Amino acid sequence: MAEGERTEPPSPRRLEKAIQEGNVPQSPELSGAVGTLVFVVLLRMYYPNFIAAWDRMFFSVLDSVSQDTLLHALASSLMGAIPVMLVPLIGVLLTTMVTTGLRTYPKRMAPRLDGLNPMQNIKRIFSLQGLEQLGIGLLKVILLSVVAYFLVKDKLVGVMSGTEDPVQFLNLCAVISTDILLYLVAVYVGIGALDYVFQRRRWWNQLKMTKEEVKEEMKSMEGDPTVKSRIRSKMRQYAMRRSLNDVKKATVVVTNPTEYAVALRYEKNMPAPEVVAKGAGWFAQRIKEEARKYNVPIVPRPELARTLFRKVEVGDYITPDLYKAVAAVLVEVMKRKKKV
Repeated sequence: MAEGERTEPPSPRRLEKAIQEGNVPQSPELSGAVGTLVFVVLLRMYYPNFIAAWDRMFFSVLDSVSQDTLLHALASSLMGAIPVMLVPLIGVLLTTMVTTGLRTYPKRMAPRLDGLNPMQNIKRIFSLQGLEQLGIGLLKVILLSVVAYFLVKDKLVGVMSGTEDPVQFLNLCAVISTDILLYLVAVYVGIGALDYVFQRRRWWNQLKMTKEEVKEEMKSMEGDPTVKSRIRSKMRQYAMRRSLNDVKKATVVVTNPTEYAVALRYEKNMPAPEVVAKGAGWFAQRIKEEARKYNVPIVPRPELARTLFRKVEVGDYITPDLYKAVAAVLVEVMKRKKKV
């Protein structure tokens, strides 16, 4: 395997950088297909109103009615066309937002001077990506043309044998045309969905990293003060959770009632008592809550609690100078248990 081959999936940092720069997978084919589908569906729903309105307007002209009646008929026709024109545009915008994310990309909005360079444009047209787009476009035209041919061939007999009434003839043509368009748009939506899958896969492959790039990014992140601070914070949280979980194993919790709490565990085969958890302030209160939850004895010894908190880390045994004071606490705990 070549050393510079991009085999590693893109890191979250690389993905976020690409998205911020506006490098996101998108398919104009899918957006256009959805917009066209919405347009054809609305056209199918509203075409009886269109035909009726244009029929009224047509016969108004023939009957030489007043100008107000003619304007009213024209306004009705135009008002009926507004949803058919606006709703598909909204469909295109929503499809684009869903496939690219609900965010703006200032870098993509900025004007690019290299787009004015004819040599760059020629290279882009004859690049591998440009040839792929050309091939996809040709396949789309061929597929839609074949589907349209068979649909029109089947429907043409119905049109030729239609009624002689102009209004009914228009109505029949509208029904057949929208049927054909619906089939074509369904094929177009399928092409758009496949194109989006293809574009997303290519976008992912372009963002893949080499093993060397992964190592370099890890090194740069380790040197980032923000990342280091976040790692330390997570480690502290993990240590606290682990300490609280170990309180149930403690033999006694020594406290300075309002400030410190130190949980000690001691068994006969141990060389000395071990500190399994310690905390100050709010965390000391949490330790005492856990101790009460698991019926671990709590013994207030302010001076001893402060000394244990300062001198002994979690997971370490107490130092010899504390043996006598801790032994007295353990004896008191044993006496309490015997009384119970």
